[in-house]
Amino acid sequence: RKSLISASPLRNDLEVMRFSPDAASFGQGGVEITQVVLEDRDRNPLSWVVGGEAVSLVVQAHATVDVHQPIIGFFLKDKHGQTLFGDNTYLTYLDAPPMVSAGER
Repeated sequence: RKSLISASPLRNDLEVMRFSPDAASFGQGGVEITQVVLEDRDRNPLSWVVGGEAVSLVVQAHATVDVHQPIIGFFLKDKHGQTLFGDNTYLTYLDAPPMVSAGER
């Protein structure tokens, strides 16, 4: 299947834009996002992705205050800046909310 997708003129190549630490944010500002990377299965950072490719979203953050139940989320946008979809960690940790202490990464 992968070879079929790679050879298709209809494949969907996606450019991964560089993380902007100065972009708008959500929440109360108790956690600073320091790095965001899409990685392949071998944990190599990606700058281009082909639609259907398995990737991991890695978000690195630094807590500036104690935070009960931090929520990390993302939006995937098209080239016009329109949100296509998003997700966050809220439901994953709903029954066992984590605690992050000031200074933790």
